[in-house]
Amino acid sequence: KAFLGVVGIDGRSGAVYTYEAPDGDTKAAALSVSRRRYLLCETMKFRQDGNYQYGTLREFDGAILDQPPAQDLVGLAKKQGIELL
Repeated sequence: KAFLGVVGIDGRSGAVYTYEAPDGDTKAAALSVSRRRYLLCETMKFRQDGNYQYGTLREFDGAILDQPPAQDLVGLAKKQGIELL
């Protein structure tokens, strides 16, 4: 299982970002070898972006959030195929 942090998420494309390439490369490697993948993030991260894309929402099984999600975020998660926890 991989539990990965995120700097930002583009809700339209599903891109998952971090600030630095080495961090993104490490996270992308963890994604490629893990059977279950979870984002650890604050709900506000769904409205931010970063410098380096290391994955997409569709590569994750779920997102562990800091608070209950707003209705628009629930719709986005359903569209991208991830569970919000």
